[in-house]
Order: sequence, then structure tokens, then C-alpha cells
Amino acid sequence: TLTAENRNEFKIPESVEGVLVLDVPEGSPAFEKGIRKGDVIVEIAQAFVSTPEEVSAKIAELKQDDRRNAYLMIANAKGDLRLVAVPLE
Repeated sequence: TLTAENRNEFKIPESVEGVLVLDVPEGSPAFEKGIRKGDVIVEIAQAFVSTPEEVSAKIAELKQDDRRNAYLMIANAKGDLRLVAVPLE
């Protein structure tokens, strides 16, 4: 969850809301798609997320629906947004 402390550490603007990425295992689908520590997951499948539990629940829902990819809106430390399709394994 984004806090004032980790916003400061990763220089995340106040305008960015979502869930902070703290670890991306090298070689994982997310790593291969360019998601890195310090990025912020803003949306998954066009649904805003604000807690790690919401991220987990949304990914589980997509897997249950037999989706091949999760479409994540990611913000970087500058606040720039990008859409990333992460394969669901």
C-alpha cells in the first residue's frame, strides 16, 4: 500500500494512486514486461486497485475466468502511465 514514507523513498507523486510494487522476481512475466520495484499498479483490467489484497483478488478473478493476460495500468516514479499485458501463469 502506498504510504507517505514509501512515496518519499520512491519519489512517487501525490497524484499517483494504487499499489506499490516492492519486488519483481527476475525472469518472471512481470519482469519480462518491464515492471520494476517502485512502479505503481493503478488499475487491473480497468478496475482501480488500492491494496495488495485487491491486486491478488483481481488476478485470481482473471485466472478463474480463464484469461490469458492481466492488463495492468502502471505508473512510474514520474507519474507516467503505461498499459502492460502480463501473461497469467
